[in-house]
Order: sequence, then C-alpha cells, then structure tokens
Amino acid sequence: MAANHGQLLEKMKTAGSDNTTTALVEVVENLLVVGRSGNAAIKLDLRDLSRSAAAVMIDQVIDAVTQHPGWDGCSDCPALGERTCPIRENRERLMGTSDNGLFRRRLGNLVEASEQNGGHFTIRQVLSLVTNIILGHPEARDGLMACTDVADLAAAGTAERASPYRNVFGGNLRPSRAERTEPFRKLNLFGIGAETSNKVDNMLVYGADDPTLVETYRALVQSDPVYGETPAYKRAQQSYLEGDDPTTVARFLGLLRGQRQRLFFTISDELADALDLWDLTVFRYAGLYLETARALAERRPLPRQVMPMLMRGLNRVFTGMLIQNQDELVLASSGSQSQSRTSPLLEEFVSVARRGGEEVALLSDNAGGMTLVVRLARDDPPAVTLQLSTTRFEFLGRVAEGALPTSFSLECHEDLLAFKARLLSALERRRFLDGDDRSDGIVLKFIDLNSDGRASSRSVTVRL
Repeated sequence: MAANHGQLLEKMKTAGSDNTTTALVEVVENLLVVGRSGNAAIKLDLRDLSRSAAAVMIDQVIDAVTQHPGWDGCSDCPALGERTCPIRENRERLMGTSDNGLFRRRLGNLVEASEQNGGHFTIRQVLSLVTNIILGHPEARDGLMACTDVADLAAAGTAERASPYRNVFGGNLRPSRAERTEPFRKLNLFGIGAETSNKVDNMLVYGADDPTLVETYRALVQSDPVYGETPAYKRAQQSYLEGDDPTTVARFLGLLRGQRQRLFFTISDELADALDLWDLTVFRYAGLYLETARALAERRPLPRQVMPMLMRGLNRVFTGMLIQNQDELVLASSGSQSQSRTSPLLEEFVSVARRGGEEVALLSDNAGGMTLVVRLARDDPPAVTLQLSTTRFEFLGRVAEGALPTSFSLECHEDLLAFKARLLSALERRRFLDGDDRSDGIVLKFIDLNSDGRASSRSVTVRL
C-alpha cells in the first residue's frame, strides 16, 4: 500500500482516539521522522520513498513501468509490423535490451549528479519523467502520445520527433512548461544539447563525408535510422553543408541539439573518453565526481587525478595565484582578512599525505557524495570539513585547469574562501596549543613562485 505523508497521518488521526490507534499513529510518525518505530509491540514495515536515492529508484520505476503486464495488449495492435511504433521503440530503448542498459545508466548518472547538487527527485517526479520519456511527442495532445496517435504521426513523417533522448529534458513540451516542471528543470541545468565539443559537432556535421570521421559517424549516427540519421536529418545536413537555403540553418541547428542529447545517452563506454562525453554537459567533471564517489563508497582506490586536481584548485583559490602545488595545501592570507581574492602571505603548508597529524583526505558522506577533510593535528584542533557537491567539484576542476568559470564562480568562490577562513582559525588554534610565542617579532612569509610554478616561501622578520 502506498500513501502520501500528510494524507496518511491525517486519516489515521481521525480514525479514533483509543490507545491502539494513538500508539499506531505515534509509530508511523516516528518511522517517518527518525526511521525508528519506538514500539516493539507494533509490527509495521513503513518505507519512506522520499528518502530513497532517486538514482536507485529510477531503475525500479523503469522496470515497473516497462514490464507492466498492460504492455501485452500491444500484441494485438494493428500498427505492429507495419512501421516503427515510437511508443514501443522508446519503451524498448528504456528497457535497455539493445544497449545493455546504457541509456538508463546514463540517465541514472544525471539524476545522481543532480541529487548531489541538492536536486532531489520525488517518486512522483520520477514517474512523470519515465512516462514522458516513453510517450513524449511535441505534436501530440499535451505532448504525450496515445496509441491512436501513432498512425497519424507516422503518416506525417514526424515519428522521429518522439525521441526519448529529447523527452528526458522535456523537449516534447513548450519551453515554459518544461521549465516549470521540476524533473526537466533539474535535468536541463546540465545544458545537454546546448553544450558540445568540436569532436562531437565535427562528427555530426562532416562525419558522413570525412574519411577520418566516417567510421565514428556510422557507429553513432547511421546505425540509428529511427532517431539518428533519419531522412529529415540527412536532408537538413546536406542543405546546411551546401548553403543553398538559409532557412534550413536554424532547422539543422535544432536537429543538431537533439543529436547531442541522443549521443550523451548512446556513446559507448569505450568511446566516452575519446569523445569527452561529459563535455556535452555544463559539468565536465561530473563523470569523475561520480566515479570518485562510488570508489569512496566501495572503499576502492580513488582515480589518480582526483586529489592532485582538487589540491591545485584549492591552492589557486586560497592564494589567487596559478600555483602548481598538488601534494600540499597552501594556506595563505592577505595579512588582514581571509576573504581577500589575492593572498600573498603564506600561513602554512599542510601535507596531503598523513604526516605529523596533518592530512587532507576525501571521505564518503554515506549519501552518495563526498566530504573533503583537512586535519591539522591528531586531536585538537578538530578536522575541518567541506562537503563537495557536483558544482563545487566542477569549480575546483575548472580552476585547476586554469579557468575561472563565471557560471560557477561567485557562490563557489565565496564558499571556498569561507572554508579557508575556518582552516586559518584552526591553524591559529594549533599555534596557541603549541605555544607559538611571537612576542619578539613577527615573521612574514611571502609566497614566491618558482620556475615550475610551485609555491615557496620567503621570510621577512618584523621586530616589535
């Protein structure tokens, strides 16, 4: 039995005021709030689906929807065998029978990355998302196909517009409606379709005629005659390349957007690195984020590039300089306030590897994400932590590669400067406990950059 939180409690509270009912209501409230019954005499198995990870839940919903016995009715459909039914096609693609579940895995990756950014998906939102993927078509009533629409859409030659890869982002709906609908609003934050790379666009535009790209084009575009190289796409591509009709440019660019969306879900794992799969999104480091989070959860070694990347990003934010240090955390200040964008004064080098009580590490947060932990001593001061969301991880990755992404910069930069302020406070605490006496003078350590980009210190003593 499934029920809404509020309705369940409301109905139970109006059921009566006897001791048994009151005890049952209390147990339900306890299970919903703290996850424990508190009354061993009442045997109740209550599962709060709102606490379930949507990335796991979406797999269960896909199975429940696509394997429902009602699909057996399709065996009598008159359209069966005559032409491709987009509803059945979308269902089969979502089931993963032909791609070993690649489509649904990538969809789960997006949902998981979104959740780690605070974008929780309710069970109702997951149900509406899966339904839209299967039934979506912009020319159908309310954007959702019924069986009676299939023949007309096929006759009009627009069945390809039922692409499930566009439907993931509400492409079958008016933009204003998609923006107001939570699952599509969250997934559209990834910018899939608008974001791209030269590798992918060159293949989509020139791949059919370029000997160096034709093999990839055949594998990723021509191999899908339903939603890939359709007659409409081929015509628009030719017109675009020949430049004989300016009005086709906008249409081809629209089709190109849909192809980028399709490729995100269909590029094989073997080609993902070569084609920079996550460059098709705003979050280019989301794939690495998910890989790292899973390694932490499963207690496996982390990807080798993760800690060096995070340290470079943090050090560049903390100092305001393009330093290359990645085996130590460079705590710096401006001498007056930790929020300054440029901090030329070195406060401390903190070892990433465990040494003398110091350590910088990544730990699982037991909720699919990760926490950066900096220890300056074994016990006191306590460790300073920073929750790494998908966005913060992306920001540090971009900064580590030498860019300052304006789309992420303001809020993330302030968060990281606040983290630095907490680290500096912990450092002051450690100095106090160590009895660091500076009564005879102050030693200012200025940060100098060596020829290899690594930071070193130059000391200047100020006598008091």
